[in-house]
Amino acid sequence: MMRVSEVIRGWLGWCPNASAVRRIPPRTRPVDEEPSDSPGGGDGTHAINPFARHGALIVALTNAACLLVLVAVLKKVLLIPVEQLSQDLVIWIIIYSGLVVTYPTFIDKGKTDTSPLRPAIWCIVTISVTLAIIGLNMFW
Repeated sequence: MMRVSEVIRGWLGWCPNASAVRRIPPRTRPVDEEPSDSPGGGDGTHAINPFARHGALIVALTNAACLLVLVAVLKKVLLIPVEQLSQDLVIWIIIYSGLVVTYPTFIDKGKTDTSPLRPAIWCIVTISVTLAIIGLNMFW
């Protein structure tokens, strides 16, 4: 029970079983140690770009937003009939789901890929697919 409480405290910063867990004092820096200029702070850790850290979430949200924009543009701007729109919607959901599922999240020796370029490329691909579908429906 002690280990579980420590894990919960580490994740959330607090634990409902606080009375059962012994208090661990926060790690303090010696007085003569100056804070470093490292990007992650004084303890030498490196900051991870939030765009890279939450890449899969950003790609999924971009896909959802593009799907909503696609339906809105086709329905309200291009005046596509609802029957055709509902039939094609199944295909578009499959395409966008495929883009989300195939987003590469490589884990190498416990570290995630923190390159901010990878989610940006997948977001650009998603936006390009959306524009291509709109373009096809304009002239089809």
